[in-house]
Amino acid sequence: FGEGAYGIEAAAQTYFSTPAKDLTLVQGATLAGLIQAPSAYDPVFAPGAAVERRNAVLGHMRDLGWITPFTYEQASHAPLGLDTSDGQGKAQQDAPDPAPYFTEYVKNWFLSNPRFGATRSDRYDLLFKGGLRIDTTVDLHLQALADRAVRSILISKSDPHAAMTVIDPTTGEILAMVGGRGFYSNDPVAKVNLASGQGGTGRQAGSAFKPFTLVTALEKGVSPAQVFPAPQSLELPQPNGKPWDVTNFEGQGYGTMSLEDATVNSVNTVYAQLVEQVGPKNVMNTAEAMGIQSPLQPVPSITLGTFEVNTVEMASAYGTLASMGYHAAPTAVTKITAANGRVLYRADETPRLVVKPEIAYSVDKILEEVVQRGTGVQANIGRPVAGKTGSTQNNWDAWFAGFTPQLAAAVWVGYPRRQIPMVSPRTRIPVVLGGTWPAEIWHAFMTAATAKMPPLDFTPPNSHFVTVVVDVTRGCLPNEYTPPQDVQPVQYVIGTQPTTVCTEPDSPQKVPVPGVSNMNEDQARATLESYGFRVLIEPVPGEGLPPGTVLSQSPPPDALAYPGDTIIVVVVADPSPPPP
Repeated sequence: FGEGAYGIEAAAQTYFSTPAKDLTLVQGATLAGLIQAPSAYDPVFAPGAAVERRNAVLGHMRDLGWITPFTYEQASHAPLGLDTSDGQGKAQQDAPDPAPYFTEYVKNWFLSNPRFGATRSDRYDLLFKGGLRIDTTVDLHLQALADRAVRSILISKSDPHAAMTVIDPTTGEILAMVGGRGFYSNDPVAKVNLASGQGGTGRQAGSAFKPFTLVTALEKGVSPAQVFPAPQSLELPQPNGKPWDVTNFEGQGYGTMSLEDATVNSVNTVYAQLVEQVGPKNVMNTAEAMGIQSPLQPVPSITLGTFEVNTVEMASAYGTLASMGYHAAPTAVTKITAANGRVLYRADETPRLVVKPEIAYSVDKILEEVVQRGTGVQANIGRPVAGKTGSTQNNWDAWFAGFTPQLAAAVWVGYPRRQIPMVSPRTRIPVVLGGTWPAEIWHAFMTAATAKMPPLDFTPPNSHFVTVVVDVTRGCLPNEYTPPQDVQPVQYVIGTQPTTVCTEPDSPQKVPVPGVSNMNEDQARATLESYGFRVLIEPVPGEGLPPGTVLSQSPPPDALAYPGDTIIVVVVADPSPPPP
């Protein structure tokens, strides 16, 4: 009957924690349906197929007159009602698997892999009756640390659930996997692997998806220093005629902001402009190349993480950044050997270069800032760490994905059965964001996991950079009318630096005059000249103030003037020399 249950009594206990004599009609029909193909109709891993097969059994019973049409209608709409505990909330196994979600991930991978048999039934027989030796990647020490990290933060039964995947970024090997609150509990979703989406679906990543847009932008020659408007909200027209409304978290506006700071502070309105500049399809291609396998669509909202993903692929994709642009596919099994010693499978752990190392390094340094001074400060473990928080609409999902050079891990927190806002009074804290419980779980795990690892920094690649003076508001070479305050030297990876001269502005532009009051004369002159203004100093007596202190200016601060105009600065004069 599947799940290692031979005979109807074992099946009744395995799936429903009840003796066979006490099975209900619905339960009995479910088990009867299993006989034809236990693996294909496994109610744990294929609940939809199990319901369909159960209803086929019920329909045949109705057609034979064994149950009434009314009973059929009631039974065919009933849930499966699985109970895989022993009836007292305890696991059936005497010695529970220390990594049950990982084990189920491996089983599902095997049973869905055509290389091990033409049908699922063939693969099932080989897996459970073939005498195989399967070498896996799980590290039971790290697994125990991951389980403990989740339990140490989500301490209440009313807390949301969490999922976590830990990967070696250099090989793609999955080292630990937390797929839910307790695989052997009697929780209705205990057997759903929230880490991989097996038995359910993924969840929206929110702003944890922004690094894929950032990678794309840097590859397209956008500098982290480029300045964007950062209003609290904006409306972007779309080809379908319906505008895209984007709002920052809590409606906060920032004026203007560099791309680097917009990443550190997770500013949605900047990233909305950025994805339109670099193209949603290019962002989709980048995410897929780096390790995202769930279905994506090339729409602007991709940058805000509106598509469902899981922790396996997020840890894998962030691992690409940890390994300086080399992606190794997530791997749970390294080798499978048949009973006769023949090797049936050997994993290919060779990483592929999917992001230029210098681009990956630049993104790593920005994501380090997220942890040091941005939304991910709760993940700071006192060594080089890079990562990104993610929170979704209505606070349904919260993420933190991050890495050191040695380990990459992604954490999701949310309610698994449906999208439920994680806000007070439902939660013990006012609101669950990526920078709260997910970052804290990540911190708890990584602190313990890296305790005996040397603190390594992200190594700059052996490649060349070039510094170019650009208009940081437009990302092009300044022209004669570019305001001087917009002109800055910026470092680029060779080959991505701008080569075209800005076409705007095409005439002299007035700019706000900076305020220089209370500066000394040298500071005031340097500030005004950096904006392209000429400076005329007018000394006047000023008692009690140091000579050279600026008293006033004309035009006043924030007045508009053309670069090249003269600003009169009134300063305290040197005292007259004493008489001889």
